[in-house]
Amino acid sequence: MKVIRNLLSLESEIPYPVLTIGAFDGIHLGHQEIIRRVVGRSRERRGTSVLLTFRDHPQKVLDPPHAPFLITPPGVKEEILRGMGLDLLIQVPFSQTWASMEARSFVEEIVVGKLSTKELWVGFDFAFGKDRRGTLQELRAWGKELGFSVNVVPAVTIRGEVVSSTRVRGLLLQGRVAEACSLLGHPYIVRGRVGPGSGRGRELGFPTANLKPSRDFLLPDGVYAGFAKFAGRIYEAAINIGKGPTLTGVNRRIEVHLFDFQGDLYRRQLEVHFWEKIREERKFSGEQELIDQIRQDILRIGDILSGAGARSSVMALQGSTNVVKNESGDCKR
Repeated sequence: MKVIRNLLSLESEIPYPVLTIGAFDGIHLGHQEIIRRVVGRSRERRGTSVLLTFRDHPQKVLDPPHAPFLITPPGVKEEILRGMGLDLLIQVPFSQTWASMEARSFVEEIVVGKLSTKELWVGFDFAFGKDRRGTLQELRAWGKELGFSVNVVPAVTIRGEVVSSTRVRGLLLQGRVAEACSLLGHPYIVRGRVGPGSGRGRELGFPTANLKPSRDFLLPDGVYAGFAKFAGRIYEAAINIGKGPTLTGVNRRIEVHLFDFQGDLYRRQLEVHFWEKIREERKFSGEQELIDQIRQDILRIGDILSGAGARSSVMALQGSTNVVKNESGDCKR
């Protein structure tokens, strides 16, 4: 997959472009259905599957105080799209120039003028142009006039509800990770550089890699089952979000305990996949009660992650079968 971050970088004509456009935040099941159709159609025509999207949510420019948090970091979005077989990702910064472009101008200058689109595939709720005033009816009419077809992909529904980024974001903010993952079709993923910790986890026998939550981090405090990816390997992990009240923590952080990992992660990049929330964070009476609870958490997390759904989703997403499983129910050190 080729990635372009500036439309000016398009130096040559794209062979039979099959295009889709949108924020595609989260790359949830609805987005995946659109991408599958775009990729499939481009292969039928021996053309090029293209996604035009923005690096940040448009609301960060239009209404910063009310801009929604991003579900998927740009780098993770790129990996998912690459795994789906997309040929060309055009991921540009959103700006006032984009925001002020009228719908007709967008079609003439970008869809046709810059990309020479032959087929355009969009979601059922697609709107575009200044103030999102461009409609599907107008798009179809302009497509006939300017020489490209318009294809609308129906909504994907799960348990009677339409899959949407807004729905996924709401579930994550409530800590309902398992439900959110069922709409995403993959885990909720964050990346970060491991920072310093107090060392108390190691003293207790459960060393952790500590990450500072980003502005876009959506999950509430609690203990989660998940995976951690480091140096091309995927490890089962117990993840705590919060301040660690039993050990008099102050700053909110993400603490990741990798099962059966030996090594130093300080200042290294770590990718964390959240799969299910298992309990709230709470203050224990002392260290021994905390240790006993962590051991119970690890056993429960091992059971959760042994399910085919969790492991197969991570392997499919990362293109890896190298998942390190905790066989003992505890950390081997």
